[in-house]
Amino acid sequence: MYEQQVYRIVLCDSKNKHAKVFSEKLTLLSATLGIQIHLYSYVNRNSELEYIMQTGELIDIAIIDVGFEENGVQVARDLQKSKPLVPIIMFTDEEEECIGVEEMLIIGVLRKPIIGRELKTLFFRALGQVDWYARQCQNYFLNFIINKMHVEIPAKGIISIEKVQKKAVFKTTSGVYEFRKTLKTIEQELPPYFLRISQSVIVNVEQIEVIKGRRIYMSTKEYFVIGRTYNDMVSLYLGGILNYLNVSKRRKKA
Repeated sequence: MYEQQVYRIVLCDSKNKHAKVFSEKLTLLSATLGIQIHLYSYVNRNSELEYIMQTGELIDIAIIDVGFEENGVQVARDLQKSKPLVPIIMFTDEEEECIGVEEMLIIGVLRKPIIGRELKTLFFRALGQVDWYARQCQNYFLNFIINKMHVEIPAKGIISIEKVQKKAVFKTTSGVYEFRKTLKTIEQELPPYFLRISQSVIVNVEQIEVIKGRRIYMSTKEYFVIGRTYNDMVSLYLGGILNYLNVSKRRKKA
C-alpha cells in the first residue's frame, strides 16, 4: 500500500517523558504497518528544527503538541509556509484549547492520553497524503518556452541544473537545455528530490552515484563541488533525513 521506503517524521513535544512515550507508540505502529520511519523528536524550537522547518521538503509528516513552545499552532503555521501540503497531526490535553487549529489544513487532532486506534487512523491518513504527493512528483514536468515553443521536461529525467552566466543549463537523460531563468525561481518549482549544493548547482538526489569529500559524482560520471556554505545543509539532507543510503542501494539494484 505504501510506496515510499522511509517516512521522515518530526515530533514536537515540550516534555521529554511524553515525547519518549509518543516515539515508542509511533515506532511500534510503523513496525506493525511494515514501514520504515526516521523519527526526529524535539522538545524545543532549536536551530536544527528551525532549519528543517524552513527547508520544508525534509519533512514527510509532522506531529505537533498544541502546547509546544506555548504555541504549537504557530509552529504548524510556520511549517505550512514552506510546505503547504505537509500532513500535520496536532495533539493536546483535554483542557487545552485548540484555537486556530480548525482553520488549518491538518489531518486531525489527538487528545491526551493518546489512544492507539485514534493514532493509527490519523497516521493512515497522513501516509496516504504523503504517497499521493510522491506520485504527483513522479509525474511532474517543468514547462518552459524556447523560441516561442512550449517545452516540457520530465523532472525525473533531470540530472543537474547549473547556472552558467545568465542561463540555467539543464542536463537531462535526453539532452541539454538552456533557459534564461534564475536558480532561485527554478528551485521553487522542483520536487523534493532535488538539492541545491552550491550557489550555481542543483542536483537530482536520485542521480547521485557517490560522494567523495566535497565532490558529488552523478550518474553521468560528472562531478560537482559542494559549496562551503552548503556543507551543513548537504550533510543534513543526505546524511539520513532523505534516506540517501537507501536511494543509493536502490540505484545499484536497478
